[in-house]
This record gives sequence, C-alpha cells and structure tokens, in this order.
Amino acid sequence: MDRFASLPWIPLYTQSGADSAPDDASPILYWALALTVAFTVGVYAFEGYLDGRQMSSFRETKFPEPLEKAVSAIDNEGKDESKEDKLLPQLKDKFVKAQTYGMDKIQFGMIASLYDVIESVAFLLLGFAPYVWDLSTRKSAEWFGWNETDHEIRISLVFLAIVTIVGTITSLPFSLYSTFQI
Repeated sequence: MDRFASLPWIPLYTQSGADSAPDDASPILYWALALTVAFTVGVYAFEGYLDGRQMSSFRETKFPEPLEKAVSAIDNEGKDESKEDKLLPQLKDKFVKAQTYGMDKIQFGMIASLYDVIESVAFLLLGFAPYVWDLSTRKSAEWFGWNETDHEIRISLVFLAIVTIVGTITSLPFSLYSTFQI
C-alpha cells in the first residue's frame, strides 16, 4: 500500500494517460481522491454519531410519563368500557415492541452503513469506475460494434447497467436480511 502513503493518490486501475497528476493541475485535483475518501469517511462518522444518539432513545424502556397521563385521562373518560378496550395497556405493549424494532433496525443500519462505506472507499481506491467504463467500451465494441466517439450515450447505458448489476448483487444480502429478518 505504498501507493497511498503520499500524495497524489492514484487508484490501482487508471485509464491510459491518467497515471499522474499534471504539473499544472490545481491543488484540488492533486488531493481529489484523498479528499473524496476523507469526505466519505467523515459523512459515515457523522451519521454514526447521529445513529448512536438515536440508539440511546431506543434504549429507553419506560413509557413516557406525560403520554401515560394523557392516555389515562382518555381511558378514564370512557368509564363504561371494559378493561380490554383501555388504550394505555395496548400502547405500553406497542411501545416495547416499537423500541425493540427500532433498536434492531438502527443496529443493522449501522452495520450496513459500515459495509457501504468500506465498499465505496475500496471502489474509489481500486479504480472501479474507470475499469467499468473501459470494460463497457470494449464489450460494446465486441458485441454491437459501437465506438466511443459515435456511441457514447449507448456505451454509458452499458456502463450504468454493469454498475447497477454490481450494486444490486453487493446490496442484495443486506436488503434480504432487512426485509425478512428485521
């Protein structure tokens, strides 16, 4: 990993002519990959902080007192109702279930988010997008006879199809678990 020990950071796969930053390049271009990775990790850290704060509210198991008083007042207004028709016991039961569900969902979301940021950083450092563009160009020329100058939009659609398929495959386990287990 000596490649990323100093600037400029250059992805492992680069297109021809993109091996290094030109001498007259702006400092932003020089730092572009490192800044993109830093921003991605920074956003993940901030969202993790917010999720951690939200988790503390899901750990609360005591039904909120002001809500309990308000619902008790509503229950007491209908004195002729049976005990099964009272609203407060039903709400307390749903509150516990909602807290458990919320905690499970946020913990899973944090794991899925960690995977997403690792995947994003890996794709950036490996040069996934330029590789897929070159692959799209080669395969479009092979399969359809399209060249990059005359059929750029069609090649872009092939590129988007490949990126979408890869994204779907990598996110499918998390999506299935979230749908059927949480």
